[in-house]
Amino acid sequence: MHLLLNKRQLIHEKSHYMDLLLPNINSSNLPNDTLQRLRQEIEHLKEGFAETIIELETRTTFINKTIKVR
Repeated sequence: MHLLLNKRQLIHEKSHYMDLLLPNINSSNLPNDTLQRLRQEIEHLKEGFAETIIELETRTTFINKTIKVR
């Protein structure tokens, strides 16, 4: 269970780093098509992180219910 919580924290940290990176990308002098691709990639990664967090929460709930039944 502790491992699941650690993974969730790590995902939150990485998502936060991406949030911090985005303004730097937006203010860069990169070509517009490159900026668009980077923004899309960041959004794609954040969506994947959100799905992973939901899965971790589901597993945590299942583990907690299993422990209570015993």
